[in-house]
Amino acid sequence: MLRSLVGSEMCIRDRYQRRVRGCVMLIMAHAPRVVVVGAGVAGLSCSLSVLEHQPEAQVWLLDKAGHVFGCNSAKASSGISAAVREDQLERFREDTLTSGRGLSNPDLVKVLVEHSARAMEFLDRSGVVLSSISQLGGHSEPRTYRPGCQSHGNVGRHMVDRLTSRLSEFGDRLTILRGATVTRLVQEERRVVGVWYKDSACSLDKQLRAQAVVLTTGGFGACGTLVAEYGKPIVQGLATTNSSTTTGDGLELGIQVGAGPVSYTHLTLPTKRIV
Repeated sequence: MLRSLVGSEMCIRDRYQRRVRGCVMLIMAHAPRVVVVGAGVAGLSCSLSVLEHQPEAQVWLLDKAGHVFGCNSAKASSGISAAVREDQLERFREDTLTSGRGLSNPDLVKVLVEHSARAMEFLDRSGVVLSSISQLGGHSEPRTYRPGCQSHGNVGRHMVDRLTSRLSEFGDRLTILRGATVTRLVQEERRVVGVWYKDSACSLDKQLRAQAVVLTTGGFGACGTLVAEYGKPIVQGLATTNSSTTTGDGLELGIQVGAGPVSYTHLTLPTKRIV
C-alpha cells in the first residue's frame, strides 16, 4: 500500500497480470486457516481483510521480529498516494507510467490506481487518520496523504499502530507468532499447504498447515548477498536505511516453489544523501 506496491512483487510465472480481487477471492475460498508471513503494513492489511470478509477464517500472522511490528513500513514518512475521485484516475496513471520510464507493468499500474480510493476507505475504516495532502516528486497534482497531527508520528508508524490496534479486536481468531522465521513452504501436489518455521524458543523446525499462505515479507535491501547478486554496480557497498530484517525471505521462499521474481533488480537509492 506504500511505495513498495510499485516495485518488486512475487508472482507466479506468466500469471502476474491477474487482478488483486482474484487473489483475495482465492484466499477467501480456501479459509478457514490463512497464514500470513510478515507483519508490515501489507501483512497487517492482509490479515485484517481476511478477518473482516471471512467470518469463519482463522489467521496466523508470523513475523521474525521479536518485539515491534512494522519494520520497514514503520519507517515510511512520505505518505500514501491515491486518486480519491474518478476524474483523478487518468493523471495518476499517467504520472505513474511516466515515473516508471517504460519499466512499469501497465496492468499492475491500472490496479494500483483504480484501487487506491478503496485503499483509503479501508485505512479510514481501520482508524488510520490521513488528513493532510501534499504534492511530492513525480506527481502532477497533490495526491499524497499523511497524518495531519504531529502526535501521530510518521505515516508508516501511524498505519502500523492503527492496524495493529484494529486486529486486536478479533480475539482468538487471530494468532500472532513473534520471533518466528519461516524457513520453507509446505507443498503437496504443487500446491502450498503450509509453512515450516523456527521460533525464538526452539531451534527445531515446526510445521503449520493452512488452506492459504500469503507472503508479505518485503524486500531485500538489508541482505548484502542478494544486493550483490541482483543489484546494479551503483548500489554495491552502499549503506542502507532498511530494517535489519529486510533480507528477502519471501523472495527466496517463492523461488524455492517455482515462483518467478519480477523487477527485482530495481532498487531504490537515497538520492538526497548521494547528492
